[in-house]
Amino acid sequence: MMPGSKDRAGRREDDSLNRGNTVDVLGVIAVASTSKQFDWTNVDVSIDKFGNLTSYGVDKEGIEDLEIGRLKGDTVYCIDDLGVPVIGVGDIGKMGGWDDPEKGSPITRKAIEILIERSGWNCRNK
Repeated sequence: MMPGSKDRAGRREDDSLNRGNTVDVLGVIAVASTSKQFDWTNVDVSIDKFGNLTSYGVDKEGIEDLEIGRLKGDTVYCIDDLGVPVIGVGDIGKMGGWDDPEKGSPITRKAIEILIERSGWNCRNK
């Protein structure tokens, strides 16, 4: 299905986000899902629900998947075209509390830290 099609209404901004000059996209945190309608995307690394880095994708529960460097999700169709680092994670609400905000959202935090590190960005660059 093409970006911006009827089934993807409201997600069209994903495609144009990296094309403007107003936003620097440092990377993407790709969230796994198991919906009936899904796509694959390449990931540079994934973080399982225990906070371990893996070269495999993860499923929505944050468990290491079977394929190296690929993640299944329902909104990941345009990520490969962005040309930025991609970190795969499980569905934050489906990982049994391992990424709970009360715990400091350790999985999300780690993903953000990796993206910033890999981008080479720091506040002195701006």
